[in-house]
Amino acid sequence: MGECHVTNRYPRSSFKGLYFFALVLLLALAVPMYLSALNQVKFNDWVTHTHDVQNELQKILAEMTDAETADRGYVISDDLMI
Repeated sequence: MGECHVTNRYPRSSFKGLYFFALVLLLALAVPMYLSALNQVKFNDWVTHTHDVQNELQKILAEMTDAETADRGYVISDDLMI
């Protein structure tokens, strides 16, 4: 009787090349994503800093407004308790 041989249409070396290509592609995509994440953290720190500065400026403005109001009250009434 005739023997039946199973032939492999895809040699093993082609799979090694495919795995290598997939690894290179994965690294090529991962590096820019990692660098983008680092930049995002840096920019987020600057946004937080900007909000902190804005909050401090709001406090200073409120204190200056209070001082101006007190000064105006003093000028009008000559009373230091205002």
